[in-house]
Amino acid sequence: MSRILVLTPFPPPSDGIGSHSRNLVEAWVRQGHNVLVMCQGPGGKTERHEGYDVARLLGVFGFRRARSLANTFCPDFVFCQFAISALTTSTPTVLKLCRSMRREGIFVAMAFHEPGREIAILGPLGNWVYRRAVRSCNVPITFSGVATAALDHMIESPNVFSGSPGFPEYEPSTHADIERVRQVYGFPKPFVFYFGFIHPDKGVDTLMSAIPYVTQRYEGDLDVVIAGRPRPRSSAFKFFGLRDHYHYRQIRSLAVDSPPQTRIIFSDYVPYEDLGHLLAAAAVVVLPYRRTAQSGVATHVLAAGSPAVVTDIPGLREIFKDAAIYAQVENPADLARAITDVLKDPQLQSDLKLRARTRAASEGYDKVARDIFEIMLR
Repeated sequence: MSRILVLTPFPPPSDGIGSHSRNLVEAWVRQGHNVLVMCQGPGGKTERHEGYDVARLLGVFGFRRARSLANTFCPDFVFCQFAISALTTSTPTVLKLCRSMRREGIFVAMAFHEPGREIAILGPLGNWVYRRAVRSCNVPITFSGVATAALDHMIESPNVFSGSPGFPEYEPSTHADIERVRQVYGFPKPFVFYFGFIHPDKGVDTLMSAIPYVTQRYEGDLDVVIAGRPRPRSSAFKFFGLRDHYHYRQIRSLAVDSPPQTRIIFSDYVPYEDLGHLLAAAAVVVLPYRRTAQSGVATHVLAAGSPAVVTDIPGLREIFKDAAIYAQVENPADLARAITDVLKDPQLQSDLKLRARTRAASEGYDKVARDIFEIMLR
């Protein structure tokens, strides 16, 4: 078996790309590979996980330490999870490390998660960084057609591999599991659930504007749970988070005018061990996104078998297929229509749960890990 060096964000803290990496790493370990993870973190500490090590040493000045540890590990392959927003100040170190490993003949595969969105936000700087990233690897990988199109348009290269992001595995939640999380988090009523990072592209403001329409159509008390905050950013990247924090404050202000029979609950990130049970307890999970190339949140929703309402954009339609009810983008009334259709129809809820589980069962992480490894063998 092979030695795989993985350069990536890695939990903690909570991060969708980091969770994706953890699932891939654990799959490679199950398949008999020797894996070393390098990620951001203070002090250059190395942690022993079950079957692999995590070295938290990437950062602005982390190249020498990272290169030294990579030389000791002697990888056969390097797999890098790339997103500027997730790697932040480690981005230059990661790209330099990839280039140096590639020059020595080590195959470097790099997965790109949000090329279109990041280039749109960062403009010429983002375009320059992405072009540099593509030149730092042997093969670029994406996990959606939307991301592939964005990368193809930028680099004009046919050498982009697109595959499934993979779906986590959740054990079915028992009645006791669901009642426990309801009690712990204080959600006794039926609740509409949003979770994940909050920024303008996620469309949470559209969900907030839809709540009065939901109240008009749905008879009964209802909770709306917003679990998440803007992505934490450090150093110079704090500047790019200003818009996200302003947007979050606007969302909080919208909650003041919510109907009295609907309670809006703002929560921090949900621990991974409770997420599946909360998804099972939710009456409906909502992804009101304006735009996305792919969605780690969506993989959890499908894997947990949750009834979902999502906006009709290519990145979500590609992953949900027939396992969701679709609403128009930035249309609070239509979003409310879709939410209440699910809330008021138990048979529709059951159908959506079955479709979600069927969709997730087709692309587990073991298969995705094998697919990526086969790419690196080429």
